[in-house]
Amino acid sequence: MSSSSIKKKNNDARVILLREKIHDPKYMDFAIQRIAGVLSKNIVEIPNNNKEFKYGA
Repeated sequence: MSSSSIKKKNNDARVILLREKIHDPKYMDFAIQRIAGVLSKNIVEIPNNNKEFKYGA
């Protein structure tokens, strides 16, 4: 079996697993909380002198 076919098989299995997980409310709650936490942390870490992220800059 080639390396690319092994990767494809692993990716297919992962997609199937994730499709099953999205129907689990506990999994979705955790995933949403995790995303919110990461985004909040990134927003807080942005320095104020970075004009790309300032309004009116």
